Order: sequence, then structure tokens, then C-alpha cells
Amino acid sequence: MPLLFALLVKVAAFLLRRTTLSWKHALVFGLLALAVGAIGTVTNLASGRVLPPLLTGLVGIAIQVAVGGWYFGPRARTTANEPVGFVRGMLLSLIAFGIVFVLGVVAAVLIPALQHASQP
Repeated sequence: MPLLFALLVKVAAFLLRRTTLSWKHALVFGLLALAVGAIGTVTNLASGRVLPPLLTGLVGIAIQVAVGGWYFGPRARTTANEPVGFVRGMLLSLIAFGIVFVLGVVAAVLIPALQHASQP
């Protein structure tokens, strides 16, 4: 999962023009995002699921985007080799999560359709 997320973060950096990111930093962020997500899930389960799922998901994304701003701000670079800063780091993280969302929706629609089509 961290390798896939690292690839998607690199794609997000490509889509966010004039932004470069090393594979090492992309992979470390993939591991960091996985750890933050796991901590959030455990915390939610331990609390007895007091928040509605939609709110939990939105809070989780907001935390992940904030962590992305903190992590990518000094590590992702512009073409002038300057740090992108917290806000553009957040944007990079948000684009990566947007790609994950789109791929999830495509998989959720496409896989059942393919399974249905293969049945006689």
C-alpha cells in the first residue's frame, strides 16, 4: 500500500506543475499516511464509534492533508529548488487523496460490472 501511495503522490506532484518530489520522500509519506490512518482507525474503534462515518472520513482526510502540508512543505521542491511550503504541500497531499478517491470509485463501479458481465 505505501508503494502504491508513493506512486500516486509522484503522479500528484507531476500534476501540480513545477513541483518535484523524490521517491524517498514519496515512500516515507506513504508509510506516514498509512500510520496516521491506522492510528485514526484504532482511535475511532476504541472510542466506540461516537462520530458518524461521513464526519469521521472528513476529519481523517483533513488530518491527512494537514500532515501532508507539514511533511511536503520543506521536502517537495519547485523547479527553482525552493521548498513548496505548507499550503502547496497540503495541495499536493489533497491531489494525491483525490486520485485515491477517483481510483476507488472507478474500482467500485468497474469490478461489479465486470463480474456481472462474465456471468452467463
